[in-house]
Amino acid sequence: MVNESDSCVYSKSGTHGVLSICLYVNDMLIFGTSVDVIKLTKDFLNSKFEIRDLGEADLILGVKVKKYEFGFC
Repeated sequence: MVNESDSCVYSKSGTHGVLSICLYVNDMLIFGTSVDVIKLTKDFLNSKFEIRDLGEADLILGVKVKKYEFGFC
């Protein structure tokens, strides 16, 4: 599904989780609720295009990214 407010943001939700892809020029940020879905998406994209995985994001467009683990008591 294409985000109506930004045509460079794509998302998909299903029984296995939620996945979002953000595009900016020739960069792509993939994030979601399932590591398996993210890996399948990257594998699919790699089969169609030459891509380079730069690992987890730590800086996006000058914004520092921090990863938090949330848990329940």
